[in-house]
Order: sequence, then C-alpha cells, then structure tokens
Amino acid sequence: MEMRDQKSVDPGNLYKIDLPDKHVDKMLDWDKPLSQQHPEVQNVFKDLGYNVDKKQVDAYSDALLDALQGGSTNLPKQPLDLNGESLYKKLGSPQAASQTLQQAGIPGIKYLDQSSRNAGEGTRNFVIFPGNEDILKIQDMNGNAIND
Repeated sequence: MEMRDQKSVDPGNLYKIDLPDKHVDKMLDWDKPLSQQHPEVQNVFKDLGYNVDKKQVDAYSDALLDALQGGSTNLPKQPLDLNGESLYKKLGSPQAASQTLQQAGIPGIKYLDQSSRNAGEGTRNFVIFPGNEDILKIQDMNGNAIND
C-alpha cells in the first residue's frame, strides 16, 4: 500500500452556491407529510396517485387533541399522510424517483440536517436532481468571488 504525505493530497475546492428561494419552495420536503408540502409538490403527487384530504387530517388532529385533553371525542380513522421520504421511496429506485420528480417540475429534495432532525426544525441540506444544475449559481470558489 502506498503512503502519501497529507500535503500532497488534492484538497479539492469549496464552492458557495446560490439556490433561489423559488426553487427551494418547490422541493420535496423529506421530513414533512404530504399535507404540509408546497402546493406544487402536492399537485405532482396527486397526479401520481398520492393524495391526502387536508380536512380529514385536520379533523383527526382535532379529535386526537380533544381525546388527549380528556374529551369524549371518538377518534376517526387516521388518514394516510405519507412524509416526503416515504413518497419518494414509493416511486421506485432512487434514480427512477428522482427522474419522475425532476420531469414533473420538482427540482430536488430538502431535509433537516443531523443536528436539526430531533428538534424538527433548523438548518437544512439540499439535493438537486440531475438536469436541474442550471438553477444553481456559483457565487464563490475557495473564497474568491465569481463575477458574471
């Protein structure tokens, strides 16, 4: 096995990228249920055969809260409200799911980073589907501003 000096290893490049908010809003949120996804994401999944009735979700949530507070509400059947991760996996392989969503106008996925996941909020990571690289703008490379 060849040993290399750490100094001779290519450190790579560090880029600062702008991902416009209008595209972030349309990304599949890995952590949120379909009922809480952006309307465009909901419409894409509706066209793919996955729909959720927001009124049923709200009615179930209200009944559950009432029951937890000691009320006498009979709980209706919990409506199916899959999260982004489950919806993505229902579309087949990662390649097939990414291609299906990209072709439907979803630019990628967003998910809470490891330190934010337990809190349910905080900073996020973003993955852009192949074919959508043109929505990104390189602002900085290795600390040097990129000017258009």
